[in-house]
Amino acid sequence: MARRNRKRKVETAALPAPFAGFIVFAVVCGLVYVWLDCRCEAVGRRLKQAESRRTELNKTLMNEEYKWVQTRSPANIERSLARYGVKMSWPRQDQIVRIRDDAAPSRLLDNPAAVASYRAAPAQAVP
Repeated sequence: MARRNRKRKVETAALPAPFAGFIVFAVVCGLVYVWLDCRCEAVGRRLKQAESRRTELNKTLMNEEYKWVQTRSPANIERSLARYGVKMSWPRQDQIVRIRDDAAPSRLLDNPAAVASYRAAPAQAVP
């Protein structure tokens, strides 16, 4: 029986473990970067759509506020009354009823002159 040659070594091109670990780490980092980039672009698209929707809603709001102001103007109210044949006039002073509350409305708090006139006006009873 022949003896085995113990000095004979098989030469292989093995990858060192630290280098293989570095390669795996680099690939994982690359994949995470690509995934995060895709997520950021998706969020950016959604943000852009939301901003364009907000701009559109602001335009609609401004148009509706303008229409409302135009509808409430005294000239337009009188025109509408005349168009529908409603005979109406402004109320007399004795027909106006003022209801007081301890807390002044918030729109008056910014204007001291309005607060003074609000408190100085006499309250009238309903006949």
